[in-house]
Amino acid sequence: MRPMPPEKLACWIQAAELPHHSATIEQRVIRAGEFLEITSGLSEEDACQLLPSIDYSQPITVARLPDSVYIRCQDRDHSAWFTDTGLTAEMLKEAGGPRSRSLYRPLGNIAALKSSARDFKDSWEPRHLFHAIATPQMDQFSRSSRHGGNQFMVLNTTRMRDV
Repeated sequence: MRPMPPEKLACWIQAAELPHHSATIEQRVIRAGEFLEITSGLSEEDACQLLPSIDYSQPITVARLPDSVYIRCQDRDHSAWFTDTGLTAEMLKEAGGPRSRSLYRPLGNIAALKSSARDFKDSWEPRHLFHAIATPQMDQFSRSSRHGGNQFMVLNTTRMRDV
């Protein structure tokens, strides 16, 4: 990371609502702030509005979004957050039928902030995604799906295709 101007870091720390922090937390704030402003091209004001949604107690990395199936957070304040369901496109084809939520796949390489969202209150389960699916098949989906853990902040949501 390049040297961070102290006033920029102070702005990000304040926006992230972190009055007391360690050097590790500070590095995570810098990583998130640089992703938002430099990689994603957001203004300082827009970046500062997103910084409080990140859980800085967990590792934060900038990564290429893996080619997988994602569910988007329904909370308006966290709508840039996507969770990897662990499902594959083939599993979606097997399930068929209507779904209770939209699912997404990335179109090409997408830079994402991999972390955990702070106060993430959007719960979902594979068995609630599909309306008409046989129990043995649902058991398979439940075993292969991941709940909780990391989410991905994707700011270029136009590159996420509804599947």
